[in-house]
Amino acid sequence: MANRIVLNNISYHGKGAIQEIVSEVKSNGYQHLFIATDPDLLQFGVTAKVTDILDNAGIAYTVYSKIKPNPTIQNVQEGVAAFQACGADAIVAIGGGSSMDTAKAIGIIITNPEFADVRSLEGVAPTKNHAVPTIAIPTTAGTAAEVTINYVITDVEKQRKFVCVDTNDIPAVAIVDPDMMSSMPKGLTAATGMDALTHAIEGYTTKAAWEIPDMFHMEAIRLISENLRDAVANKPSGREGMALAQYIAGMGFSNVGLGIDHSMAHTLSAHYDTPHGVACAMLLPISMEFNRDYTGDRYRAIAKAMGVEGTETMTQEEYRDAAIAAVRQLSKDVGIPEKNIYIGENGDCVVLSADGLTVGEPVPAGAVMVDGLGVGDVGNVVLRDRRHLSEDGLVIVVATIDARTGEVLAGPDLVSRGFVYVRESEKLLDDARDQVRDVLGRMSAADKRDFGSVKTRIRETVSAFLYRKTKRSPMILPILMEV
Repeated sequence: MANRIVLNNISYHGKGAIQEIVSEVKSNGYQHLFIATDPDLLQFGVTAKVTDILDNAGIAYTVYSKIKPNPTIQNVQEGVAAFQACGADAIVAIGGGSSMDTAKAIGIIITNPEFADVRSLEGVAPTKNHAVPTIAIPTTAGTAAEVTINYVITDVEKQRKFVCVDTNDIPAVAIVDPDMMSSMPKGLTAATGMDALTHAIEGYTTKAAWEIPDMFHMEAIRLISENLRDAVANKPSGREGMALAQYIAGMGFSNVGLGIDHSMAHTLSAHYDTPHGVACAMLLPISMEFNRDYTGDRYRAIAKAMGVEGTETMTQEEYRDAAIAAVRQLSKDVGIPEKNIYIGENGDCVVLSADGLTVGEPVPAGAVMVDGLGVGDVGNVVLRDRRHLSEDGLVIVVATIDARTGEVLAGPDLVSRGFVYVRESEKLLDDARDQVRDVLGRMSAADKRDFGSVKTRIRETVSAFLYRKTKRSPMILPILMEV
């Protein structure tokens, strides 16, 4: 079977590369650009680094910035309408994976309108036409979405993410300028950098690996290991090294696929809003442990690329241990948490749910209920009896997290481990539900359809309310399903 490599037609790299956008636009005869970016980049002047150049060159454009951190089906459909309304003939995607993924989906649907529902793009969709010509300008050093044939969309109605793989979506041009990444805060730099390392390691150890992607992945692992710490410290050399490293990793993994780390990370992000790079980083040593017996001598090469000395004389177990330890150390050095702080920090976890999840036990209002919770699994909470629902279709379920292990505990487990099984007062739960009703009552019908915004509003409001009442800091995990 033949192996395939799909890359950008043209890519520009290095400080000042962003200036090349003018020559690309003019040489291709584009008359009006549709700029897909996110509101934060617009607010903090990052997008202006590009639009100022376009203004000086007299190039017309329309900015679309209604892009969410985890782009949704509605995001894409609104973007398609905005593109059609402005009469653009090319797309410029400015941002991280969210902007890139949204732009890819918009570009595909414009030229393949039969996929306007977005969901039908999941997997390998049989699109016939290449996407609208796209110039991709990354502002993070991690996703490599500017050079991949993949994009990820969130289905808020079904509480899941789905991956689309399509050679027709790859941007025609990538402009990878480290100056566009200089405003990334430390946390984002670390998270996206570890995402890039995950791409390289998973791509190198996937069953589809072969010589050309292997070359990319090895160099990416080396560059990330040498530069990520400096990038987090905002040293220019580190920024430059990571800009190149993440792109090279994308050249590889986009053509061979990823593995179990990413499959679990997408689930964590969909359910807990865990930043994708953080989820990947936390899970990488775990997934490497899980896969170690099926990787041959590849962990030796990974360990060596990460700077481990003496790998040539190590036993198989030693170099596998060394590779995993090197990943753990890099993750620790750049400040990645070892436990999912997005699930809960110091004890209490409130889940807002409703009918429609997987089969489980009925949940009495106010009871402790976490059934079968595992990595990436919200807990199989189900309400089979509607009398357990409040009038607005919501119920609050209180669970507890063992702060020492990060493990989520159900009621009987709490007692057996010496915890006091506390069932909060019905009054407190009723008051919390009133807070939810108040949030929903102040939202428009259109806003309510955006489950991401609903979750955020509820989380902020109920969190503040419960802290005022209990002086504890719960993590709110709203799971809103139509009933």
